[in-house]
Amino acid sequence: NEFAEVRDTIQIQFNHFGECNIVRRTYVMKNHKSEYKLVHWTGTYNGDDQTLIIHSNARILYFKEDEMRMGTTIYKKL
Repeated sequence: NEFAEVRDTIQIQFNHFGECNIVRRTYVMKNHKSEYKLVHWTGTYNGDDQTLIIHSNARILYFKEDEMRMGTTIYKKL
């Protein structure tokens, strides 16, 4: 059996006309080794359905009240 501890943070900076800069920071601790990943994306926000589409990989972030979803992962607002 293998287990890992993962901490994931997404920071979104809204620019003009619904464009966004997104930074994803991921920290993974597995088998007493740590790994840190930093990814920069750009995306477009749609206020009508409260979604943000990432340009490079077509991922969709869904916003609802104080949380955001990316796939099955739920992020809580800090």
